[in-house]
Parts: sequence; structure tokens; C-alpha cells
Amino acid sequence: MEPSYSSFGHNPYNIPYNEANLTAFQDDGIWLISCSFSIWTMVSGFGLLESGRVSSKDEVNIMVKNIVDVVFGGLSYWMFGFGFTYGKDFPNPYIGIGYFFYNPDEAGQASDQAWHYARFFFQMSFATTTSTIVSAAMAERIRLKPYIVITYLMTLVHSITAHWVWSEDGFLHQLEVVDAAGCSGTYLFFALFLIQKISLSCSSSRWSFWFSCNTLFKA
Repeated sequence: MEPSYSSFGHNPYNIPYNEANLTAFQDDGIWLISCSFSIWTMVSGFGLLESGRVSSKDEVNIMVKNIVDVVFGGLSYWMFGFGFTYGKDFPNPYIGIGYFFYNPDEAGQASDQAWHYARFFFQMSFATTTSTIVSAAMAERIRLKPYIVITYLMTLVHSITAHWVWSEDGFLHQLEVVDAAGCSGTYLFFALFLIQKISLSCSSSRWSFWFSCNTLFKA
């Protein structure tokens, strides 16, 4: 996994790292870190948005769940998620194998390590934000411990869909699909939003005066 000008793992220009383009790679790393912090701010934004859509007694619970998304989602991505997306031990179009418990220090030179840290941090920000968005479907409908488990698993599911698009071995990438913003690698994953909504049903105390919760939204 050589450093490249593409933050998503495929580099059409196949530009290797060397001293001649050191400044360019440093600039790329700074840009990735800056973008990562911009994406992380979405987590707090989603927390405020969701807390405004629930009853006052559940506002703290919603904010805690957004922290859970970052902590346990990030743990999941470090343990298996990054490997499911970019693993090279067993190349196939559907899921990556390798790079589990990812350690950028294994990249070799310190300059290479810095790039890999920046790239990992950027991809992790995508993965954890994805679970934060989907969590809105479960507001006021799930306890904290089951939510931690679901967050852990949702991050892994996102990592598999990301492999399809952002890995050189992914079948969508091989079909020449280009997705630099996550519209497929991230939003294909949002089908889980509907599944969670139907499975947990609607909040009858809030919506029963509009329609019956035992019909469309009742699993």
C-alpha cells in the first residue's frame, strides 16, 4: 500500500514516494488531516440535530450515543474495518483481508508512516460519521449497550461497501466507478437506516395520533 495522491487507495498516475515529490506528499497529508477534522465536526452537528428532534429527557442520551459512534466505531475500524476495505492478503472483489489491528508504523520510513497515519485517520472519520447518520433511526428506541454493539457492526458493514468502490480489488472499482466523496461507498450503507426503522417500530407515544404504529412501521 504505497502512498499516492489519491486518498482512497487507487492512484491513476502511479506516482511513487521519493524526495523529489516530498513537498507534494506533505501537502497531501496536511490536506487529509484538515478534511478529517471537518468531517469530525459533523458528529457534533448530528448530535445537535438529533437532540433537537427528541424529547428533553433523551437529549443527553443522544449526545452520548454520538460519542459512542466515534469511540466504538473508531475501535471497530482500527481492528477490522480498515482491513475489510484495503486488505491485500486475499484479493477479491467483495471484501478485503489483511491490515487487521492496523499499525501504520509498519510502513517503514518515518515519512511513509506519516502518510499512512493521515490516510487512516481520514478513512476512519468517514466510517464513524456513517454510523452517526444511521443512528438517527434509533433515537429514543434503543438502550445504550445494544447500541454499542450495533455501532461496532455498522462500521464493519460500511468498510465492506467501501471496499467495493475504494479498493483496487473492489468490483465497482473494476467497473471504473469513481467516487471521491462517498456517495456510493457511504450511502449504499444507508439501507440499514430503513431496516432499523422498521425493526424498532415507531414511537407510539408521539405519532399514534397520525397513524397506527401497528401497520407500516411495526416489525
